Parts: sequence; structure tokens; C-alpha cells
Amino acid sequence: MYRSDDLGATWSTIREHDTLARRNEPNGIEICPSDFTPKFHAKSGKLLGIGHNVRYRDNKVIHDRQRETVWSVYDDQKRSWTPWVNLPMPAEPKFFCAGAGCVQRFDLENGDILLPIYFKAEKDKYYRTTVLRCSFDGTTLRYLEHGTELALESGRGVYEPSLTRCAGKFYLTLRND
Repeated sequence: MYRSDDLGATWSTIREHDTLARRNEPNGIEICPSDFTPKFHAKSGKLLGIGHNVRYRDNKVIHDRQRETVWSVYDDQKRSWTPWVNLPMPAEPKFFCAGAGCVQRFDLENGDILLPIYFKAEKDKYYRTTVLRCSFDGTTLRYLEHGTELALESGRGVYEPSLTRCAGKFYLTLRND
């Protein structure tokens, strides 16, 4: 990653963050964060990065795999990210493959985070989308609840959602093949 302390006039040399690196799982599987998006969380004053994980076998993506939303907090004093963590979700089969990759969240004034994700059960063909309400205290991201589940049985379904608010209304974008 690069860093600028002068609003982008100059940039540091590229730096690898071991805390965001691949980890080994059983049976020769490696797992790491993917589609990671950092955003400043005003209530806590922290830079919070959220994405999802991806699993590899023999350095190739495993296509039918479990997926979780991952997060990490930037420690400005250490100039490093904390070790990435999977966001615990309800133990329901529909969240077997549930991630926040390539999404944009919306932070509420009270500090709660509206985090769009896409998800599907292990044998489902189509992704669905929902928006999670999460709490973040500057240290830990926690699932609180989720909203309406949106579905479209076409292509891969609806995925890579992003959320914003304009003139008091929320707008959710969805990707479909």
C-alpha cells in the first residue's frame, strides 16, 4: 500500500502489510482478504477497511467455496493494518457464501454502519443482496441485523451492491450479468 501525508502531492514507497496477507487453512488451502475498501469512520475516528475473503488451492481460486466479510482497522501510530478478521454472521445456511467485496458502505451519524453484502447458500445458483446494520466501536465490527433480501434469478443474481444517501433517501446499486 502507499501512503501520503500531504494530500497526495507525494507518496511513500509501496509497503506490504503482513497483517493483510494470506493465511493457511487445512488441506492446502490459503485464504486472504479481497476487494478490500478502506473508508474513514467519523464516529470512531478510525480508517476501517472492509472486503471479503477468497480461498485458493494451488494458487488458483476455489470457485465453489465459503466466503465471509472481512475487516481490518488502520493503526495510524504503527502505520499498519490490524490483522484481518471475519465478520461473524448468523449461523444460517443462506450465509454460507456472504461477502462485502467491491461494495460501498454508508456510515450513520450514530456510528452504525449500513453495509451492503451479497450472499447465497452452498448450492444456490444466484446471489442475493441485503444491507447489514453493524456497530463499530473503533476496535470491533459487529453484525446487528440485516434488512430486506433482494433477489433476481438471472445471470449470477444480484451482487457487488453499493449504498449511498442523497437528499434524505438511500440508494442501492446492484450488479447483474
